[in-house]
Amino acid sequence: MAWLALGVTQGCATARSGAERASPQPPANVVFGDAIAASGAKTAWDAIRLTVRHVEMIEAGGQPSRIRRRGHASLDLNDDVVVILDDVRLTDLRSLQSIPAEDVLIIEYLDPRDATSYGGASSPSGVIAITTKKGP
Repeated sequence: MAWLALGVTQGCATARSGAERASPQPPANVVFGDAIAASGAKTAWDAIRLTVRHVEMIEAGGQPSRIRRRGHASLDLNDDVVVILDDVRLTDLRSLQSIPAEDVLIIEYLDPRDATSYGGASSPSGVIAITTKKGP
């Protein structure tokens, strides 16, 4: 979306006025607060489970234990998705149950290709970046 903020346009244009142009839609891997509220989620864990379709949520004893990407897994590769909350990497996913869903502004899923740029080499299976109203 940086190209949009800079006023750069791409592709072929037609003779349409600015009022007729549709506003850009957010990428499918970004979930905003209104969609989280519409999902009925109570916690940040629920919000991920109900709105991010690229991952599989795993619980042990009723507590969050892992988030894995959907699709093929490797025996050699850790397929756990890295969760970053307000620019801090989470090591205990259970903390997501203590965050009310209404405090979450944005949840963004970065696929493995983009995740290594954001989360480094230790995130080969993807990153879920959560931004709350309190922010970093």
